[in-house]
Amino acid sequence: MTSIGSFAFAHCDNLEELTIGNSVATIGDYAFSDCSLLTEVTIGNSVHSIGNNAFEDCLSLTSITMPYSVFTIGYQAFYGCRSLTELKIGESVEIIGKEAFYQCAKLTSVTIPGAVTAIGDGAFYDCDKLASVTILYSTKTIGNSAFEDCGSLTSVAIPNSVTSIGSDAFKSCGKLTSIVIPNSVTSIGNGAFYHCYSLSSLVIHDSVKTIGEEAFYQCSGLTSVVLPNSVTSIGNRAFSYCSKLTSIVISNSLTSIGNSAFYYCNKLASIVIPSSVTSIGSSAFSECAALKDVTVSWARPLLIKTLYDDPFRNVNLSNRTLHVPAGTRDLYANAFVWEDFGVILETTGGDGGNGDSVEAVNSNEAEVTLAAGILTVTSTATEQVVIYSTSGALLHKTTKSTGTAAINISHIPKGILIVAGGSGWRKKLNN
Repeated sequence: MTSIGSFAFAHCDNLEELTIGNSVATIGDYAFSDCSLLTEVTIGNSVHSIGNNAFEDCLSLTSITMPYSVFTIGYQAFYGCRSLTELKIGESVEIIGKEAFYQCAKLTSVTIPGAVTAIGDGAFYDCDKLASVTILYSTKTIGNSAFEDCGSLTSVAIPNSVTSIGSDAFKSCGKLTSIVIPNSVTSIGNGAFYHCYSLSSLVIHDSVKTIGEEAFYQCSGLTSVVLPNSVTSIGNRAFSYCSKLTSIVISNSLTSIGNSAFYYCNKLASIVIPSSVTSIGSSAFSECAALKDVTVSWARPLLIKTLYDDPFRNVNLSNRTLHVPAGTRDLYANAFVWEDFGVILETTGGDGGNGDSVEAVNSNEAEVTLAAGILTVTSTATEQVVIYSTSGALLHKTTKSTGTAAINISHIPKGILIVAGGSGWRKKLNN
């Protein structure tokens, strides 16, 4: 026998153990589906294909080891195998089919071998006990909903081979605490990390161009985000309800901020919008109750057409400060929405249109020196110390006590820095 045909042993309710000989090359679609008492399967070394739904709803199956010969795991091949606790995927497997391990509710860890190029849509959807995932070096795509509702997932290693993370890929992985998006990824799909409420650390490398709609929606543990220069667009509601987000650094390549992109980020205190941005969606910063300072770099105010388009809806701008390029205060003071800011301050030090402007520096209230990557600050206050680039990008933030503090900023790129203290002083330094 070289193949086991479709439905060959489907619904064999008394089948408990299965050994597939070395002559068999293919296991057909639904071949052992609904074998509810099947607990143990040994697959011969000649099998290269496991068909669609081959072991679907084998509710008692606890472990499966795939030999080196297997290349393809079909659609819903192990769908609903709720007792599966041990899984070894053969090192020659190239494709993990759509929903292949959907609702394998007791599976605790998975290693995706190096030959796999694609993890199918919903491949590990609702694997509720899955706590650890290691993806080796050949995977290019993580499919839509691939790990959605894996509520125990705390860590995942994404290799540099991955170029796209699909929509809802890690949606509702509530225990996922940190993620590094490698420099091979060019797009983060819609809802990719939706409701990952434990996510507190996020690194996005300089290759991602687009952040999809609701990509980090309701990531309520996220405190800071740095968008690399490669990012050109932030999708609708991408960071909505990130209620602990205090800092967002927007690159000078960004062109569009979607509707409600930062809706209800109620800890966000300041935002710097570079001149590269040509559109800001409706309610982009709505309900950002802590927002006090907005810095913009356009030589002419960005046009806000109607109240419906207002990016600051439900934010009382009358007690907020807007920082604008030198010589443009009157333009903003007479522009729809921008005129609502209670204080409009001009900046100095740039041409007002390329993002190089910085506020006038006051160095009289603190002693600040920089040597060998160590910033030394002496002031009479316990205060927050923040460091910006000349374009206004937040590079570092810390809190110092009264007196002298030594702050390691060796990780900050070389260039002109603006150092500011919470008590109101500022100083420009050459790093």
